[in-house]
Amino acid sequence: EFVRCFRSAGMRVEALIEYIHLLEEGDETIDARVILLTEQLEDLDARIYELNKARERLDFKIKNYQGIIVNKEHELFDKEQIK
Repeated sequence: EFVRCFRSAGMRVEALIEYIHLLEEGDETIDARVILLTEQLEDLDARIYELNKARERLDFKIKNYQGIIVNKEHELFDKEQIK
């Protein structure tokens, strides 16, 4: 479950292998594990930030196109009213 969770979060395979090796070495590697996990968390936060920026841009484009469609529909409706 641990591996699946961290892989789905985008943790590199190399980092997982390193973490498992550190885990096998025992409690003297706790600090190293915390550093490794902290680095992975920072990487994940950076990816989330970039994904959110991309999502905001896509949302803007969709709303922009929806606005164009609504305006075109109003134009067509208004032209038909004039006839």
